[in-house]
Amino acid sequence: MIYQESEDILDRYRKGTATDEEIVLLLSWVQEMQEVENPTFTIEELESNKFEMWQKIVDTNKRKSKKLWPIIAVAASFAITISAGLYYYGNSTREFSLNDVPPGKNTATLTLSNGSKLDLSDVVNGKLATQHGVTISKINEGELRYQTQVEKQGLKPEYNSLSTANGQQYELVLPDQTKVWLNSTSVLKFPTSFAGLKNRTVELSGEAYFEVSKDQEHPFMVKTEKQLVVVLGTHFNLNSYADEQVTTTTLLEGSVKVMSVFSGISQTIKPGEKATNTGDSISVEKANLQQATAWKNGFFRFTGESLESIMKQISRWYDVKVVYQGNRNDFAALTFLGVISRDKNLSTVLKTIERTDKVRFTVKGKIITVQLKN
Repeated sequence: MIYQESEDILDRYRKGTATDEEIVLLLSWVQEMQEVENPTFTIEELESNKFEMWQKIVDTNKRKSKKLWPIIAVAASFAITISAGLYYYGNSTREFSLNDVPPGKNTATLTLSNGSKLDLSDVVNGKLATQHGVTISKINEGELRYQTQVEKQGLKPEYNSLSTANGQQYELVLPDQTKVWLNSTSVLKFPTSFAGLKNRTVELSGEAYFEVSKDQEHPFMVKTEKQLVVVLGTHFNLNSYADEQVTTTTLLEGSVKVMSVFSGISQTIKPGEKATNTGDSISVEKANLQQATAWKNGFFRFTGESLESIMKQISRWYDVKVVYQGNRNDFAALTFLGVISRDKNLSTVLKTIERTDKVRFTVKGKIITVQLKN
């Protein structure tokens, strides 16, 4: 590790362009600095003493060999400390008393056009069915592929659906070779073949990431309860959960047009932008691409995220219920910064958040009770 590398990562962090892995490394440095010098300090203090910080870490590592934390301790932010970017590492030795909850897994349920259902965790890899000249195969643990063998024109479309429950996610390759990553508690309905169809239309409830294969003559469309997204060939993330007040479309590559089902308002967004649809209006702003796609890459990523939003994500991935003890409004001011692996058990994630010293969790079975720390 050279000094210039640490400086570059700090600069990228301040600009909001640091990767999840770089933030993990940065917070590992913060952990080292706390052991060497201060129990708490701001990123600004870290930044103003970059070389001294880097040198002390080098000196410390020369004296001892220490395994750095594999997970970032999440930062709780209030008012001034939100802009200050304060990361706090407290000592949390309290153990969660009852059974731990493992992370979610790669599985889903496939419903065929005839109504039969396949639990994809119970079937072996290989060919599952053939419909309208399309072979449906399970490629590995976590991926389903539709492959067109013979294009049959003039047939009435048949529809399949792929659904995930809490604690599940899955990857799907559609007949046109569009790739879809389906997040927890989501349903994607799609035709078994796009042959003979003017548009490639699918329906989504929940959240999914799309890498759409290019076909200028047949636009790809995603219908949700609140909106219609029209694309030709692009990469984008679409969050449209029923329990969320807005639908968010984040574009990484290409161009998409977002249209409200209720108001008829439409907006076209460019790469690096996100459209937030309330039903009555659609606003467009710069997007945090790494945050929008973190779930697909195996992370929870919080950038000024509210506690309620974080706990919804945890609830879906670990299949647990969240209960707040006290006035819900008292939790509203809590926002967090950080990155946590989705591969960890629930206890690890909760303990990491508890290190902010702002909240406390009690786990009983599949119920998490959230309390404010005084």
